[in-house]
Order: sequence, then structure tokens, then C-alpha cells
Amino acid sequence: MKGRQNYIFIFVYIVFLAQALLGQDNSTGISRYDITANLDTAKGELYVIAKLVIDKSDSTEIMSLLLNSAIRLDSIIGEENGNLSIIDNEFVGKDTIQLKLPTLLIQNGKFSMNFYYSYPIGKPTNAPLLLDRGHRWYPLITDNIAKLYLTVTTPGDYDAFSAGDMTSVARTADSAWTVWETAIPVFKVPLLMAKRGYYKELIKELSDDKELSLHFSSADSVTARAIIDEVSRSFEFYSEYIGEYGHRSLRLLEVPQFPGVNIGTGIITFGKDEIEAFKIGNKDRIDLAIANQWMGAGIFGKFPSRGFWFMSISMPHYLRLMYLQKVKGEEVFQKNLNDLYGVYKPIAGTDNDIPILDVDFLNTKEKGAIIYGKGPYAVNILRNRLGDEVWQRLWRGLYWNYKGKIISFDQLIEYISSEYDRDRTAVSELEKLVNGKGLLGK
Repeated sequence: MKGRQNYIFIFVYIVFLAQALLGQDNSTGISRYDITANLDTAKGELYVIAKLVIDKSDSTEIMSLLLNSAIRLDSIIGEENGNLSIIDNEFVGKDTIQLKLPTLLIQNGKFSMNFYYSYPIGKPTNAPLLLDRGHRWYPLITDNIAKLYLTVTTPGDYDAFSAGDMTSVARTADSAWTVWETAIPVFKVPLLMAKRGYYKELIKELSDDKELSLHFSSADSVTARAIIDEVSRSFEFYSEYIGEYGHRSLRLLEVPQFPGVNIGTGIITFGKDEIEAFKIGNKDRIDLAIANQWMGAGIFGKFPSRGFWFMSISMPHYLRLMYLQKVKGEEVFQKNLNDLYGVYKPIAGTDNDIPILDVDFLNTKEKGAIIYGKGPYAVNILRNRLGDEVWQRLWRGLYWNYKGKIISFDQLIEYISSEYDRDRTAVSELEKLVNGKGLLGK
């Protein structure tokens, strides 16, 4: 059981490590990024022009964004209907920049801002360079998803990876240009750059013209083949059960910077420890990362809001168990469900026990056990009340309606009751389960 408790933090903390409590209210949002990034290895800098398309429904002239305070910021230029304006700014704390927006810029509720800056990367090493949401290498709002168009220029002996699909690549001896574009909004923009030849690569073509690729450095060829075969099986399961994946490709890349699994949309990075775990038969974290492509990085829970962790961890965890049920059978499914619930049982009814919906952050083992162990058990009860046929229709409809969108727990309850549980019998029971403490019924 101790291994499972450690797993809670190896996985879920890494996945959402970059989340912070700075966000705008719902009146301000970034709808699109158009970013160009130029890697200069000689100077140890990443030169960035980040264009943000902003939707704003109020007249507040002060706007705060997360952005690494170590950048060298040249300027921020606003544009509205062809009119340009310089945006005054200052860093008001670590990685927080405050903007003073001109009145004329925001008067029509939609405008863009171009950030011109360089991000220090230091002296390159042989290891891949990974910049993720937690590095604040691009301006962002925490509780926001946006479409992405990213153009990366690197020396000719580098490859670049990001979210979504690679739509073009060109290369000369001196330079390489790679374009990444998302079909749906994403919650973060990772950027990974690696020397060509660092990775070995496996590619697998799937149904619906989808492509999986595994980029690895430490795994032997047999283990690598086993990983991509496992990923393809779970990918095909969710595609068939829930709906067609939102992008053309999904890439998995081994990185040495951290343990565990880090999830983006269309991209998953993982540490060497995942390869070692896979060798001894522990496929849970990889399978969960694939489930998250549909729920968590396909449909997005509203952060920060009550029930975020239930939707972002408990629900995809249950999807992982459903895949296990498909490939291993009912007995293995029930054992794993009960084993997970067993992690929570010692906490039930103690001072550290709180309702599932009241878990605000996964900063203790007890909170992790509630989300990781008790949460999927509550989901299973909902499934049993609705029945398997309705349960699959619910997932298909949910993905069809909310793919690339943010949903709160209250919206989820309203959606289920309006379409699949009109007498509210099942959702009323679920609400009671996730708002209460202690052990659950069957």
C-alpha cells in the first residue's frame, strides 16, 4: 500500500505542479497564442514574440499575468483594429506582471498584445531543454485555455516539440523551423528542444489516421516497443468508447528533469522512473496519462473551483480502471478499485478526512488518498446507478459537447441530470457522496 501512496504524489503533483492561485475573473481571457521562439545557444537565450488575443468584457484597465520575472522584457505592444499602443507594465512580485491597459485598447472588448522578450536558458547541455507552464516562459492566466500557433527556430541539429500537432518542419544545415498548432484550446504550452540523435523514436499508426510516437533515450528497444503497444491499446480503447481524439498525433517523450508523468494536450513527458516501473509491470501512470487526454487535457476541469481535483484526477482514474476492466477482466478491475479505496480507508472519519469536493490542493497524502482512492469509488457508484449503456452515452456526449472546453462540477451535474438522469436520482446520490466524509456505500 505504501507504493500506492507514493504514487499519488509522483503522478498528480507533477501533473499540476504548475498550477498557481493567480487568475483573472471570468471577464478576461486569452483565446489564442501566436508565439515565435528563437533558440540562440551561443547566447544562452530564447528570443520570444508572444502574441496574445484577449477577450475582455469589462472596462478594468489593470490586468495581471504570470510571466517569469527573470526575462529581459523589451516591450509590450497592444493592437486593436489596426491601432497600436505601448502598454505600461511592472513586475509586482515573483513571476507576476501587471499591465496598465490604455482605454482605447480595451473599448471594444477584443484586442491583442505582443510581448517582446528573451528568456535565459543558460549554457546548453546534452540533455533536452524542457520549458513548461511552471517555468512561466510565456504570459499566462492560470484558469485559462487557449488555442496555440507556435513557430520554433533552432539550430539545424535540434528538434522541437510542443502541444497539439506538428504542421510543418523545414531544415537547413544551420537552422530548423518547426510549427506546432492545436485544434482545440489547451491549458499549457510546453516547449521541448533536444539535439538530434538524443532520442530514439518509435512511431505507430492508429485508426482514424492518428499517430503515436515514443521518443526515448534510456529504454531498451523491447521495453520501448512494449510501452508504445500499451499506449496504443489504451488510446484505441478511449477512442472507441468515448470519441475520436482531438488531435492527429500524440507524442510521449522521456525527459531527465523530473520523475513521474507530466501531461499536456498532444504531448506527455515522463521520467526514467516510468520506464523502470513499466519493466516490472506497473503501467498505471502511463495508462492514466492516456486517459487524461480525454478528461483533464481534452475536457478541462475549472481551476480553481470546488470539484476540480475530482474531475481532473478521480474521473480519468476511473477511465483508466475501465480500460483495465476491458483488457484484464472484471476481477482485476474490482481488485484495483478496492485497492485504491483501501488507500483512503485508514483516513475515513479521522480529523484529516474531508469531503472529496473540498480538496483544494494535493499537498498532503490524505488529500491525495481522497482524490485517488475514494473519488474513483464514488464514480463507480454513479456508473452502477446509471447502467453501462447510459454511462457510455454520457461519456460520448460529454466529450462531444465539452472537448476543448472548461467545465465545473456544478455544470457536470447539470449536464448529467438534464440528459441522462432527469429524475436526478443518480446525481443526487453522487452529490451526497462527494460532499460527505467517511466510507461510501456500495
